[in-house]
Parts: sequence; structure tokens; C-alpha cells
Amino acid sequence: MNRLVLPMIGCVWVAGTVWGQLGEVRGLPVIQAVTPPDCLQQGAEWTIHGSGFGEQPRSWRVVLWDGFQSIEMPVVWWQDHQVRLLLPRDRRLVPGRAYQVWIENRRRERLSNPGITVRLCGEAKGGELDERARQLVAAVVEAHGGRQWRRLHRLRFTAQVLRGEQLLRHCRYDWEVQRGIVTVQCGAEAVSVSVRRRPLDARTREAWAVWQADSQRLLLPLQLQEPGLRVEHAGTRVIEGRPYEVLRVEPVAGAPLATAVQELLIEPRTYQVMYSGALTETLATPVVVWDGYKRVGPLWLATEFRSGDQRVRYSDLVAE
Repeated sequence: MNRLVLPMIGCVWVAGTVWGQLGEVRGLPVIQAVTPPDCLQQGAEWTIHGSGFGEQPRSWRVVLWDGFQSIEMPVVWWQDHQVRLLLPRDRRLVPGRAYQVWIENRRRERLSNPGITVRLCGEAKGGELDERARQLVAAVVEAHGGRQWRRLHRLRFTAQVLRGEQLLRHCRYDWEVQRGIVTVQCGAEAVSVSVRRRPLDARTREAWAVWQADSQRLLLPLQLQEPGLRVEHAGTRVIEGRPYEVLRVEPVAGAPLATAVQELLIEPRTYQVMYSGALTETLATPVVVWDGYKRVGPLWLATEFRSGDQRVRYSDLVAE
């Protein structure tokens, strides 16, 4: 655990220093510290310290970001170098969880520096969460077609990565499931690689890498019971007034599955994955919206993934 904390402190300090220099030049708010420094207690007051806060502009607000949504903090008083806040008793705030704090405008555009992390006092409940994770994983796998997953012989699909209307990548895949061989075509040339081991030669490494990215995104709900993943129940999260069950997914060291550490938000009635976010030591990436669920043979899969102006779209899906 200490190996993770020390680098994170260094990154936050450097990020704050660089942003502090830029903020002073550009007149932007800079958050340099938070008190109390150890953890924040729900229902209690806490303070951010820094510069460039000014007198509270009507369009500015201080928020905690959980990787999926920003949660506004009630202001007690606001001064140029510090802002006193109240941590509300809000079901979106989970004891023991880390959040990022920043200043944003009403359009949800971040104005201050990133990288300042705070933690809520308390710890998530243990014990029954492991059993809940097993139950939830089983339900998610079943909802996405897991009962027939092991019987598939072939899976074909096309994946397009777009930024706005610009096409960044277009690849076709033909996976012979039982043989463990996939044919990848991202241009004129088609390359066949084994899905069970990382290739050694440069010619097939790139094909293997795009296959890993596109297949694991599409098929992750079906792979949650694979031995290469550690899955934990991480409570519930409320997005736009709707509660979701949260699964934290982490690859086991040395495992063939190369997914990043991330959280999946599960709709509790259908057990479909609706949102995800990849977690780093300091910040979760912008939320990924899972959409376009379709029946693909015996499987039930999301076919569009959106994050900001970037989309990954799947088509021509055939499962046999």
C-alpha cells in the first residue's frame, strides 16, 4: 500500500505546483491543500486552501468527483485564499472512498487544478460484500449470455473508434473461439494471432493489442468470472437520481486479461453494465456510457461506448 501512496503524493504535489504557476499567470483558481488532511466527516465542515478563488462567482462551485459524476458541496463562506464547505449527508458519498476536489462552473467545466484527492472518514463494510460480489457477478454474466458463452464456436464483429466524426481506427475480427485463434484486419492485410498468449514477433503484436482492447471492452461482462480478474463489490452509486450497484474489477498480476482497474455500474433490475470508469492512483477517467444493447446470437452485448467526444462502435456482430 505504501508503494502506491508515496508516488501519488509526489504526482499531486508536482501537478499542484505546475498548475499553481499557470493559474497565477492565467488568473485561474488553484487548490493547494485541504483541511482536515486525513479524512472528511459527513455533516462536518472542511476547507480548501489555495489562491485565485476571488469572491464567489455565481457560476462557480466546489465539487467532489467520484469518477462518474460531480457532487456539489454547500458553501459556508468563500474568500480569495480559502473556501469553507459543508460535507453533506448524501447517499452518493461513500465512507472510505477517495474523491477528487476541484472548482467547476455550472456547465460542469473544470476551472481549477486536478489531482487533489480527499477521502471520506469510515470504511466500507466487509464480510458480506464478498458474497454480494459473487452474487452480482453471477447475475451480470447470466444477463449477458454467460450460460451459452462457453459453447460459442465463432464470433465475428467490426469495431470503429471515432473522435467526433473522425474515424481513428476500423478493424474487423473473426475469432475461432474453440481454437483460440483470431484473424484481425485493420487495413489491407489480415493477421491471425493466438488469443491465449502474447505474440513475440513485432508483426503480430500490434494486431494482438488492438484485439485485446476491442474484445475486452465488448466482452468484459462475460469475463468477470475468469481467474485473471479480482472483482469486489464497492457499494452503490447514484447517477442522475438512479441507484446502481458497483463492481470494482482489477486484473491479477501476471494474468492474460489486460483490462485496467475500473468500476462497473450495474443496473440492479436488468444487471446490464450501464457505466464504467478506469481508475488510476489519482483520478478516474471520464465516465464511459454503455449503450446500444443488442441480441447477438445467445449473447446480450452493448455495442456503443461513449466517453466525451470519443466513441467505440461495434457492428456486423455474429455469434455462432
